[in-house]
Amino acid sequence: MNDTEKYYTLRTIKRIWKSYASGSTKLLLIALSCNAIVALTTPALPELIRRVIDDIFVNADRSMLTILPLVAISIMVIRAVGTYGANVAINYIGQRIVGSLQKDLYRSILSSDLAYINSIHSARFISSFTADSSKLRETMSSVVVNLSRNILMVIGLVGYLFYVDAMLATIFFIVIPPAAIGLKFLGKKLRKAIRMSLEEIGTLSALVSETLKGIRIIKAYGKEQMHQKKASEVIDKVVNFSMKGVRARSASAPIMEIVTGVAIACIIYYAGNKSLDGLMTVGSFMAFTTAAGLLYDPLKAVANLQAMLQEGVAASQRLFPILDNKPKIQDKKNSKKLEIFSGSINFENVSFSYSE
Repeated sequence: MNDTEKYYTLRTIKRIWKSYASGSTKLLLIALSCNAIVALTTPALPELIRRVIDDIFVNADRSMLTILPLVAISIMVIRAVGTYGANVAINYIGQRIVGSLQKDLYRSILSSDLAYINSIHSARFISSFTADSSKLRETMSSVVVNLSRNILMVIGLVGYLFYVDAMLATIFFIVIPPAAIGLKFLGKKLRKAIRMSLEEIGTLSALVSETLKGIRIIKAYGKEQMHQKKASEVIDKVVNFSMKGVRARSASAPIMEIVTGVAIACIIYYAGNKSLDGLMTVGSFMAFTTAAGLLYDPLKAVANLQAMLQEGVAASQRLFPILDNKPKIQDKKNSKKLEIFSGSINFENVSFSYSE
């Protein structure tokens, strides 16, 4: 992402927050708090596994048979409450953003000049009301989740990995930076593909609308094949750009999987040597691998944050021109207000007849 793209992305987020999300501050704080609870309890799961293996199965400590199950239940209940609260709050914020955005879109259309309305196909406006606004909502929800839950999860789990074994954690993270280069390249391709796909979807909607309105003329002049060819070309473009986006989005997960696989192989070799030398317990190794596994999803989500932002920015590039349109014909300042008084029209001594 170059400086211009960064500037536009930040400006887009700032505008959406200021215009549509600033009134949801309390809900946002609830969502962030719930996500923080879920994130901070995540490292407790591998630690619980470590204690179960080392204290119960290895050291045969019977007192832990009562304590650890209660701890496990408590952790899961806390995570469940936090997950529910965060999901409800985030979706409520997203729906409120979409509702306010659609109201402004409708208001902008009503206040626009007829020349502007006629210059853009009606399907373009419908696409903005549905696809673009929904994409923007998904982006904002994903950003909230990433900036609270996933980033805190990554921080907590990374800290736990270094707590278990600093050298093992260092080996694990050495192989991750190369993946960032590939993900950055994929993000740029994804933004372009999403933008072009949305434009072609708008063109397709306009074409279908025109066909339905003029179906009689099309059939009367035998132009079915011509319109079928035109529709096929547009649909092929939609499929092409959509698949480019799918390939770019789908490539991020395999990259992370390959990197994770290499890291796990290094961990097994290093940890195996430490275990044979009596420097690492079975519980510690299981806790480390569990934490590394739990790190995968939030790390992948954080890595995909740029792609999510690009999708939202691409949608905003289609929404904001409509919202920012100003009618050229406006009332003059200090103009007299047209006042309509009540009145009536009476017809007196009016007759009608046919001439003889």
